[in-house]
Amino acid sequence: MNDAELLKFINEIEENYCVEAPKNFKESILLKTNTLPVRAVHETKKLSKNIQLLVYSLKVCVAVLWVLLFLNFSSILSTFTNSVMDYSVNERTGSTITSAITEKTDDMSDKLKTLSDQLLNLGGIFNE
Repeated sequence: MNDAELLKFINEIEENYCVEAPKNFKESILLKTNTLPVRAVHETKKLSKNIQLLVYSLKVCVAVLWVLLFLNFSSILSTFTNSVMDYSVNERTGSTITSAITEKTDDMSDKLKTLSDQLLNLGGIFNE
């Protein structure tokens, strides 16, 4: 089939078999899409997607906060447990038990003060 025959075939199909659209077809579609039920369905889908995004974002934020708190408290707890393990009295130094307890108590109070300061500042994550 050459180009002339193909063009003739296309014109014949368009003239005899195609149905013409109404003249106000575009306006009627636009009017119907602006009606309340159609807009309500569209807005509901849009709102539903926004709510899903908000819920997902909140879940991610909570997970990140839990991880930050866990990392912060794990470092604080490891420091605390290391300092507690150091409270054994070393008998080779010849120091008295009272002076060792006083020294370790002062050290422990400093570490507890640091711990409380870090807890109040949440480990300084808001200062950066």
